[in-house]
Amino acid sequence: MPWIVDEIEEGLATLENTEDQEIIYIPLTKLPAGTKESSALIKTGDSFEPDTSEETAARSANIRAKFERLKRKTK
Repeated sequence: MPWIVDEIEEGLATLENTEDQEIIYIPLTKLPAGTKESSALIKTGDSFEPDTSEETAARSANIRAKFERLKRKTK
């Protein structure tokens, strides 16, 4: 089940579970290098790894496309 990094503030990341909307707070130092807001992560045991699944890649591409369409409409 993927977790999405909703926000990073003062070294603390807010993660939301995409299935049940559970929210957790994790020190950024406990997350993979390069983690940023909107990163998708998979929890494995007590740690997190980047989610590299095709489903997540497709979801990210869809969100980027929607954002680009919105930008064009506001010009």
